[in-house]
Amino acid sequence: MKKYTTESIGEETLSDKFDLLEVALENDVSSITITSEEGLPIVSTIKDPEEIAANYSALFQQICRISKHIPKRISIKFEDYYIHIIPIVVDGVIFYAIVRSNFELEPVSEKKLIGDIVNVLEDYIPS
Repeated sequence: MKKYTTESIGEETLSDKFDLLEVALENDVSSITITSEEGLPIVSTIKDPEEIAANYSALFQQICRISKHIPKRISIKFEDYYIHIIPIVVDGVIFYAIVRSNFELEPVSEKKLIGDIVNVLEDYIPS
């Protein structure tokens, strides 16, 4: 297994699981949290993702209710980083990928990132 060192971001402490952490590092993003549609964290690169999972999945659902359709992605620009909320459907189940990065995701890199996330998710979802 590859060993990486990354610094914590703000108050986020990194998780000790490496599968999603490797995806984050390979795709040059700061953190990834995968949540259920109900806002429960499935897997994350951060140690305590409960608040992030609940808040951003609720935000995504609120935007869906207001706009009456499901967006492909929601990006929120903060002063020095972005939060991207990306819905992912695996076996008919909706998940949200909450991705923190220092840049706006481009379509090609987003597609690769989603593919990598789905590969990791398959290990966490019973068949």
